[in-house]
Amino acid sequence: MVDPELALSCPSDITAACGMDAFTQLLESFVSVKESPLTDTLAWSGMERMKDALVPAAGEGSHSLEIRADMAYGALISGITLANAGLGVIHGLASAIGGRHPIPHGVVCGVLLEPATRITILRLRENEQKGDPSLGKYARVGHLLAGGRPDDIEQGCDLLLERLDSWNNALKLPGLNDYGINSGDIPAIAAIAGNGNNPGKLNPDDIAMILKTVIH
Repeated sequence: MVDPELALSCPSDITAACGMDAFTQLLESFVSVKESPLTDTLAWSGMERMKDALVPAAGEGSHSLEIRADMAYGALISGITLANAGLGVIHGLASAIGGRHPIPHGVVCGVLLEPATRITILRLRENEQKGDPSLGKYARVGHLLAGGRPDDIEQGCDLLLERLDSWNNALKLPGLNDYGINSGDIPAIAAIAGNGNNPGKLNPDDIAMILKTVIH
């Protein structure tokens, strides 16, 4: 049973972290190399429901049953899509970091969501292959979240990155350094983090670059 009323009293910091984790799962499964028409349709519906609920759920909309219902739906669907399409480098990093440090999983995903997506999009742009739908799918999500011209892939990807960054700022997620993670941990984390089903496979240097943007 999924009952959004049970989440009405959930603290804002937990709502923010869990919400970013759920959206990360939707996005990663949507662009996964193992996606399918079924998982795409489900992931898209989850992102549609969460896009206007994520930030309010952790703030002024926390006691709105409608907003909590949108969040509950997105979280439920994210579990279904990740089980069938898999996840990407963000969750590969989250597993590596969570195995070494006592940090909430959703915080890791939320903090890494924008920089990991940025590096993935950069590599896809550099190595774009005919018929690869990944950039177009990232762009579709960007237009879903922030409008713009639906036929403009470059704009859509930029809008996606801007929105993800703005969410992180609005939700005020703590940084990885707040949990005792520092630059000296980067080589060990990068060495064991996997790409999963990430589009455009990232090498260890790429993964280290993601970490360097959020660890000081």
